[in-house]
Amino acid sequence: MAITFSTTSSSFEVTVNDPNHGASVGDFVKFEDVSGLTGTGMNSLIDDRVFYIQALVGSNAYKIELTSPATGTNSSA
Repeated sequence: MAITFSTTSSSFEVTVNDPNHGASVGDFVKFEDVSGLTGTGMNSLIDDRVFYIQALVGSNAYKIELTSPATGTNSSA
């Protein structure tokens, strides 16, 4: 299953939907070939960057923080 992202415009927080991720708070993640996000420059805010996992949202999602606020609202399918 593909990783998807949920964002709210003007927020720095991103929920990453990554089924059965096995990650822990404090782990680092890097995303490549990110596309299809709504908002000017949203793909480049996440693509080819390393993020620290801020919080877990169960076994299927976690939260990361952007360096700039999101420019669009994205909801995972």
